[in-house]
Amino acid sequence: MAGSETPWEVDGQWAKIRRGWCFGGDAFRERMLKEIDKAVAGKRRDSFSGEEVLRHDLQAAESLIDGGLEKLELSRKELAELPKGDFRKQVFAWIVRRRTVVRNEWISQTLCMGSPARLSAYLREVELAKTGELARLKGMFKC
Repeated sequence: MAGSETPWEVDGQWAKIRRGWCFGGDAFRERMLKEIDKAVAGKRRDSFSGEEVLRHDLQAAESLIDGGLEKLELSRKELAELPKGDFRKQVFAWIVRRRTVVRNEWISQTLCMGSPARLSAYLREVELAKTGELARLKGMFKC
């Protein structure tokens, strides 16, 4: 209750505040997501956590993939039909991983890349690429 040093033990409503990050309608939530953009700009994404940051990053990841597809003139259907280790998929995964905190499972599933266990190797290949097709594609997406 009021004045208690441990209100979450007394009031069940407090648990909602501790678990979530905002109360309000959709317009308020959208304003808060824009504030998250400002707060995390230029900072390491893996130092942030929480349901709303993850939701924000899922939206950002989808936008990154859509932007990459547009730049390479590919559709989602064409992307799904490419081999699991296609260089374009590897670069999309690398961009998403660098700019968001979405899970490897989500990236692998969304990009149709097979086992999430293989994703780390793909990301390392892109990161280390200095020449060749991977380096060329990586250069197109300034990270």
